[in-house]
Amino acid sequence: MTVNGKKIIGQFIETIGNQLGIALSFEKGICHLSYGQGETLTIEVPRGSDVFIFYTSVFSLYNNEDLSLFKKLLSYSLLGRNTSGCCLGFDEETQKVILSYQDNVNRYNLTAFEDRMLAFAEEANKVRADLAKKLFEREQSSEKVVSHTDHLRTLLESRFSK
Repeated sequence: MTVNGKKIIGQFIETIGNQLGIALSFEKGICHLSYGQGETLTIEVPRGSDVFIFYTSVFSLYNNEDLSLFKKLLSYSLLGRNTSGCCLGFDEETQKVILSYQDNVNRYNLTAFEDRMLAFAEEANKVRADLAKKLFEREQSSEKVVSHTDHLRTLLESRFSK
C-alpha cells in the first residue's frame, strides 16, 4: 500500500523545523536548507510520488570546460563508489554538477530520515572537497559557517547521547 510521500516528508520537515526553532517551507513539495559554506540542500517529493530526493550542487563548470573534465567526473562517480551510492549529474541550465540521492518514503521514520539527510549533507561536503582537490585542483574555503545542518547535527548528537 502506498501513502502520500509529500504528506509524510512534509510532516518530517515540519518536525525538524520545530526542533531547530526555524520555519521550514515545503511548498509544492520542495524544501531548501542552507548548510556548510553557503550550500543549499534541497528536499523534493515529486507530485504524486512516494519517493523523496535530496540534491545539492557540488561543483560549478564553466562554458570552456572540455570533454576530459566530464570523463574525470564520470570516472569519479562510476557505480557510486566515491559517492556512497549517490548520483552525480550535470544541470545544463545552471552549469552545475549536482549530487543527488533518492529513496522511497515508506522506508523511513523521522529518525531515519534525519539520519539520511545528515549523511547526505556530509557526503556532499566530502564529494565537493574531493572534486575541488583531486579532479579540478581548485581550492575550497576552510571557513566554518554555522547552518541548519550544524544545528541538526547538535540535535542528533543530543538524541543519541541520552
